Amino acid sequence: MNHEAQAKVIPPPNLISALRAGFDTTARHISLILFPIALDLFLWLGPHFQPKTLFQAFLGQALSLPGMDTPELSEFLKTNQAFWEFMAENFNLANALRTYPVGIPSLMASRFPANTPLSAPPMVDIATVGGMVGVWFVFAVTGILLGSLYFSLVARAAVPDGINLTIARYGRLALQVVLLAVLWVVMLLFLMIPALVLVSLLAMINPGIAQLSIILYSIFVIWMIVPLIFSPHGIFILQMNALHSALTSARLVRFLLPGAGIFFLAVIILSQGLDLLWQVPPDTSWMSLVGLAGHAFITTALLAASFVYYRDGIRWVQEKLQRQLMAKAREGEKVGT
Repeated sequence: MNHEAQAKVIPPPNLISALRAGFDTTARHISLILFPIALDLFLWLGPHFQPKTLFQAFLGQALSLPGMDTPELSEFLKTNQAFWEFMAENFNLANALRTYPVGIPSLMASRFPANTPLSAPPMVDIATVGGMVGVWFVFAVTGILLGSLYFSLVARAAVPDGINLTIARYGRLALQVVLLAVLWVVMLLFLMIPALVLVSLLAMINPGIAQLSIILYSIFVIWMIVPLIFSPHGIFILQMNALHSALTSARLVRFLLPGAGIFFLAVIILSQGLDLLWQVPPDTSWMSLVGLAGHAFITTALLAASFVYYRDGIRWVQEKLQRQLMAKAREGEKVGT
């Protein structure tokens, strides 16, 4: 009897099994990689929406302000002028299509490609603040909608026992994704604003102490964010709302430590390490297509693996809690007798 009960115990989620399932899922549903490939092709070969005129006007106004001719400010402005000129030449508002924490992964969004194998990409100059905000908003909303669809399809491929995706459910998922993004922004502002104030005060006392405080605070921020790595997963697998999904992620990671941390680290190493390989071809080479395809396959497989790991983790935690409740109930019966 005891042997039979032990055989039914659900094992904890396994890193290798989840990764294998993620890669197998992507190989069986290879069409899923078309989402990141299409996004990268648009960011690479499509028109670039740049607020170049707006940036140049901002720099001109900043340099014309009274008191800006001191040596210290002149050096500061020269450094920042180079940064703003780089942003004006390479920044693309279409990068807002890559949304967080739910969105289509992109290799080109972090590369700021300025050239293509064909020629320089067509430029659309955004000359007003209102135009820049409007274009960014349209791309961000589009990115959230497409990212929600991408996550939904990957989740259903990795965890087939989920519910069917309908238009009404898709709309509800997209709404929860927006709320989750707002929740993340509020949390990051809550963490970053005190840090900026503290670092500014320490920098006036001792720059070395300020640098050390940045390192220590970065570790603290990572420690706060890691429990939320599965916050989107509850939305797409268990149909939770954004807040409930984030809280469930925090509880799940607490139960699965250190395994969840190792899984997160493995995903980061695989994705970021292979990105170095995918970015070897220059923007002007068609060999970049190989990098785009490789990046799309790996990131989709890792996302599918995370859904599998999340499902197995939820099952294991539920079974563990149920066994604990049953054990307490048996102890209560013994005390009562």
